[in-house]
Amino acid sequence: MRRAQLVDEVIEQLRLRISSGDFKVGDRLPAETVLVSELGVGRTTLREAVRVLEHAGLFEVRQGSGTYLRSSTDAKALAPRLRHARVLDVLDVRRALEIEMTRMAAAYRTEAALVALRDSLERMRRGMESGDQRVFIDAEMEIYRVIAAGTQNAIMIEIYGLFSEALRLALTQIIAIPGVMPDCLARHEQLFKAIEARDVDKAEAVAKAHLGRVTRLVQEVLGDARVDEAGKKDAQAVQPLRAP
Repeated sequence: MRRAQLVDEVIEQLRLRISSGDFKVGDRLPAETVLVSELGVGRTTLREAVRVLEHAGLFEVRQGSGTYLRSSTDAKALAPRLRHARVLDVLDVRRALEIEMTRMAAAYRTEAALVALRDSLERMRRGMESGDQRVFIDAEMEIYRVIAAGTQNAIMIEIYGLFSEALRLALTQIIAIPGVMPDCLARHEQLFKAIEARDVDKAEAVAKAHLGRVTRLVQEVLGDARVDEAGKKDAQAVQPLRAP
């Protein structure tokens, strides 16, 4: 059988395992050696299949951690629409999802979640101190992945996974605005404390305040910019973030 046919066969087998519930959203897939043995293919074939499913939005490959099921729904058709969405529209969806997510994560939080959140906050801090926006954004995205997982709601996790790439693109514009990174870090530290204390109302209040502040800033600075316009606006010419 030709390599392309083998890859297609592995993709189909992995999709079947997703649809049958063998893999659930948020789960880490079995180790590569295990999958190679189960599927009866070579490592190269498996890796090509995983790359295809990662591009489709089903898998997320985390360096040094493994491959995770991001969504059980192919996001490929949805992705172009999300990439062309207005940043403000992305923030509206973010607000609708994250405020409830933070409430649920605070109510159900675990020690493992706190460890993951602390680690991500530290990486946010390092990104801010070094001026590395990519590190900062990656860490912020990880915080909300942990919060989404903390809801213990498979549908919520999946919806957030489908939406996360558009959010990442929007954040590349938002984080570039002077003064945003330190303010954002401070708000997430407050959010962590509320989740740690299982203070549901405080977690909601912090999330609302943070997202409201970001929305006002985007209205002022980016206007009707779309998420695929990162780098087209001269964010450095903008005045530093001001207190509301």
